[in-house]
Amino acid sequence: MKSNNAFPEGVMPGNWKVNSGSGRVNMPDLTLEVPFGNKPKAVCVRNHEYCHIKFSPRQMGNIQSELESFSIRAFEDCRVNMLGTDSGVELSSAVDMNSVIPIMDDSNTHIRTGLTISAVGYDVYDTILESFLTPFELDIVTKYVEAISKVKYDFDAVKQLAIEYTKLFEPPKQVPDDVGEQMRESDSDLSDSDSDLSDELKNDEDDDKPPCIIKFNHKRGSDALEDSGQMSIHKHKLTNRNVWKGTRRSDTGYVLRHPERIITDSMCFETAKRMPFVGTILIDVSGSMELNYNDVEKLVKAGCGCTVATYSGNSHTNKGKLHILSQNGNMVSKMPNNIRLGCNIIDVPVLLWLSKQRGHKLWVCDGHVTGKGNYKYQSITAECARLVDKYKIVNMREVDDALKHIDKVKRKSKR
Repeated sequence: MKSNNAFPEGVMPGNWKVNSGSGRVNMPDLTLEVPFGNKPKAVCVRNHEYCHIKFSPRQMGNIQSELESFSIRAFEDCRVNMLGTDSGVELSSAVDMNSVIPIMDDSNTHIRTGLTISAVGYDVYDTILESFLTPFELDIVTKYVEAISKVKYDFDAVKQLAIEYTKLFEPPKQVPDDVGEQMRESDSDLSDSDSDLSDELKNDEDDDKPPCIIKFNHKRGSDALEDSGQMSIHKHKLTNRNVWKGTRRSDTGYVLRHPERIITDSMCFETAKRMPFVGTILIDVSGSMELNYNDVEKLVKAGCGCTVATYSGNSHTNKGKLHILSQNGNMVSKMPNNIRLGCNIIDVPVLLWLSKQRGHKLWVCDGHVTGKGNYKYQSITAECARLVDKYKIVNMREVDDALKHIDKVKRKSKR
């Protein structure tokens, strides 16, 4: 039944069929489903669909898979929202957070980043960026939103970007479980093992050097490990005890702390307990992170009893080092002065290493993952996304956020 609440004929002539719905347009069939009424959300949803009628092609062309279909539609939503905003069309209230939260909480990286890209132009966009995305996901979104804005008048160009984006989330080539060929373990102190650093490595370690410039390489179909630099593992001398001491409640003991619980659950005694943070903290110390040794030391001390490791790489040699600074309740007596290089290079090997560790997995990284030459490869991004999702790796950008997360885990383990 025709409704007087929506007039698609004003955008594209034709014998349109308009029905009540959440928001959908089928241009080949001239069918529109939109909410009726004058509430801001209803108006903005109608405006969004009108933008599709105005700016989108009548046919999307060949689509190879469901993943690709989702990506193309998300990118096209972003494109038409940009064009609509440029034209002065009101779109901001088209989506509310109540509908976004369940999806963002329960979805994978592909869904979260795709929905975020499709929300450009809405009020919820900034909230999603701040509240739901990891730094790694934020880097993906930022890159593609910027790319879409440069070609927003060309649907075919945006579709190609969506196809490129989809390849980040296609099932990767099989990655061998044993990556030992890329790892060289050393139990010696790095003050000895790194004595042969070349001048170019020393230049990369200059504290005053600005963050490395990340170049883009659009090489396709390559294996993530082949595109990654070579990783070596260096374990420092761990001479200082670093175990978090807490208390636990018990129904037996010598110190009566909670007499009121005698008549409830009898857990009225407190006893001392070593309460290690069971898990691993992996810290990206490349130039873009702009961390100093005090930042690293804070994380090492906060992660009492757990494994704490840093990593970075060198773009000239395409090699990187994973430094183990804390493990099994022991830590280094002093922060080494040679743990930082200029680039990432080995994100995939170190995440593979992290995936094999037990307990909580925390990755402190700004999301800029790279491979050989400090270039961004699709294979690298895809494999990092797969590992983060599969092994439930928590990704934090800032040291303060990481410290809050560690404290939260400690509080839970104390109960």
